[in-house]
Amino acid sequence: MGYFSKLEVLREQFPSWQGGVVRRPTGGGIVDHRHDWTYSLFVPRGLPLAEMSAVESYRIFHSAIAKVLQNLGVPSVLCEDDGSRSSDLCFSGAAVNDVLDLLGNKIAGAGQRRGRAGFLQQGSISIKLPNTFAHDLAYQLSDSVEFSTPAIDSSSLAKLVTSKYACNTWTTKK
Repeated sequence: MGYFSKLEVLREQFPSWQGGVVRRPTGGGIVDHRHDWTYSLFVPRGLPLAEMSAVESYRIFHSAIAKVLQNLGVPSVLCEDDGSRSSDLCFSGAAVNDVLDLLGNKIAGAGQRRGRAGFLQQGSISIKLPNTFAHDLAYQLSDSVEFSTPAIDSSSLAKLVTSKYACNTWTTKK
C-alpha cells in the first residue's frame, strides 16, 4: 500500500487476505502484488531527471514502459487526463501519464517520493511480462535520459531497512 493508504481500507478491500502487507515509502494506492511486475528506481539529485518536475519524470518513465510494451506486441498509450479513482485500489483508475491498454484500462502506474537526495519511483505493471522486460526497459530508459551509478553505503542502507521499513510500526502507521 502507498505511504498515505490506510490499513483499514486495505483490510476492507481484501477481507480474506492472509499474506503480508508492505507499506511503500512512495505514494499511490493499494496494489495486490502477487501477479504483477514491480520495480524501484532511485534517481539521485544532480541528474537531469531528478531536476525535472514529478509529472515530467513520471511521463518519461511511463513512455519508456509503453514503448517496450509496444515492442512486445502489447498496444499501450499514456493517459492524457487525470481520471478520478473510484476506490483506493491503484488500478481502479488512471492518473495523467499512467500506461493504459487500448480499452482505457490502467496497466502500469507508479508513485514517487522526492527528497533532498533525489527521488524514489516505485511502480507496478499488471500484466505478465517476459524475463527480458527489465533489460529492455533499462535500455529504453538509457535512450531517454542520462543515468550514472552512485556509490551505495550498504551498511547505512541495511540499518535503515531493519530500523524502519522492516518494523511493524512502519506498515501499521496511521
